[in-house]
Formats: sequence, structure tokens, C-alpha cells
Amino acid sequence: LDPNTTLVAGSVQTTGGTVTRGNNSGDRSIEINIGTLAAGAQVEISYRVVVNNPFPAGVLQVSNQGVVASNELPAIPTDDPDTLNASDPTVTQVLSGGAPKAVTLVRFTATWQGDHMLIEWESAVELDVFGFRLYRSASGQRSEAVLVTPEIVVSQGDGGGSYQVVDREVVAGSTYTYWLVEVTLSGESNDAASVTALASSDHLFLPLVSR
Repeated sequence: LDPNTTLVAGSVQTTGGTVTRGNNSGDRSIEINIGTLAAGAQVEISYRVVVNNPFPAGVLQVSNQGVVASNELPAIPTDDPDTLNASDPTVTQVLSGGAPKAVTLVRFTATWQGDHMLIEWESAVELDVFGFRLYRSASGQRSEAVLVTPEIVVSQGDGGGSYQVVDREVVAGSTYTYWLVEVTLSGESNDAASVTALASSDHLFLPLVSR
């Protein structure tokens, strides 16, 4: 694995044979015992990694390459089928300026509904995201925010989705700030956005989306 990535424990899958390394926490490599493979047969192996954050300055890609070994033949390096070069690693470009954002938000709003606050958000991309948590503060201070969602709001997948949370622990006439926190598959939590709203039908503060 590329040294700037972390293997997601439990993500290694194979259509044939047995995963002998890679699905335990802390594993830094993958090993599959395919067994006997008939002529012309294929085995597909898949896994997921998280790009480390922070990402080293000046590094713009991650790469990976496996080795197929047997008792009958010399070791054969895997090949990237999307290039013309033989036996080359698979290279993935990383967005300039660091690791790619886990979540790309389209909107994040909080709206007073007469007796509760309705918090809604929509994402276009959720990269290696397990789910979301929502926090609320009556003072506007992040350090004083309390958890609104005791159970994590599970991600709808890499393609993003639309979400709603109803918050009834609010008082009419008060102003509240909400923070949306993304939780990655590796367990890392990051603030994805914030929005401030007045618990009144007369006013709505525009959301502040930040990273």
C-alpha cells in the first residue's frame, strides 16, 4: 500500500480464495490465498483505503501494486490496465493542496417549523464516509455544542444524498448554531459545515459552509 494511505479494516474482498491479511485493524498489507486457479479463470480482489490527512506537501499522487506468486512461476507484479506500460502500478492523482475532502455539500440549512428546528443537508460526494453527527450550541461557541444525534446518521453512499434531522430541544426566540460533522470509515471526525438560525418564523440566517 502507498505509505500515504491507510487500509480500511474489513474492506478486503475476493471472489476466490481466502483473505489471510488485510482485514484486521493495523494491517498495512493485503494477502490472499487464491488456491488452485483453473486455466482462463479470474479472481477479483477489492479493498478500500483512506488518504492520510495531513497529506505531504508536494506529493500529488498515491500508487499501489500487488504481486502474484506461486510455486510454479516467478513472482509477477500486477499491471494497471488503463495504461500502455507493462507491469506498472496503479496511480491515483490527489487533489492539489492536500487529501480530497470526504464530503462535498450542496446545501446545509436550519429552518424553524413552529415547535422544532428542521436541519437539512444535501451532499454531492461522500468519499469514504461512514456517517454524520449533528451538534447544537445556543451560545455560538463550538466548544459548548451538544450532540443532537446520539445515533450516527448513516451515509447514503459515495454518490451523496439528502438528509433531515428534527431538533425539538430548542426554545422559540433563541438563536442556535449547528455543526455538521462527517465521520469517515477510519473513525476520523471533521467539521463539514455550520449554520446559524433563529427559532422564529420571522428570521432565517444564511448558512455558513466551511471546512
